[in-house]
Amino acid sequence: MSIGAALAAVDAQMALNAFFHGSRVPLPVGAVLEAQRKPRYLDKGSEMLLEQERPQGAPPRYETWYMVDDPCDVTRMGGGDDYVYEVAPRAPVTAANYDWLSRIHGRRGDVPSWALKDDPEARQYARNYWAGAPLDDDPQREWLTSTVEILRETRCPPAEQARRFAARTRAREARQARWREENL
Repeated sequence: MSIGAALAAVDAQMALNAFFHGSRVPLPVGAVLEAQRKPRYLDKGSEMLLEQERPQGAPPRYETWYMVDDPCDVTRMGGGDDYVYEVAPRAPVTAANYDWLSRIHGRRGDVPSWALKDDPEARQYARNYWAGAPLDDDPQREWLTSTVEILRETRCPPAEQARRFAARTRAREARQARWREENL
């Protein structure tokens, strides 16, 4: 996806005004919250790589709130689902494709975390992340912004969450079977 297409995706999602954030702690409805301004690494090597490949104008990930466009995707993106909120961005929004971050994490089996920044494949994955490039037909889009307003608490309906999980599991198993067929 080109930068222009990524910006169009941001504009389209902004028009829908439907962003969600998951948290492990309660957040005050109505509050306008700024992102932390200090690194909080779950995986320092992956985050350092993303920072190295971050395009000019995109915010550092550690200075943003992540948002998704579907409350059922909060846990899929690694967020807490104890509390799920509909949020409104109050600062510029950047779109990215979380699938590529998952691929970067997958490289850790082949490349030590501290060496990811020098791995050409991982570097391309990072550029694809920031460009919002598609990886498959079910992208895990993540939206980043430095400031959000907490609009209301919400939840993904449990039946819908179970249905989506089963569908993703079937799709993943089919991809793995195709890969084994082609490569083994």
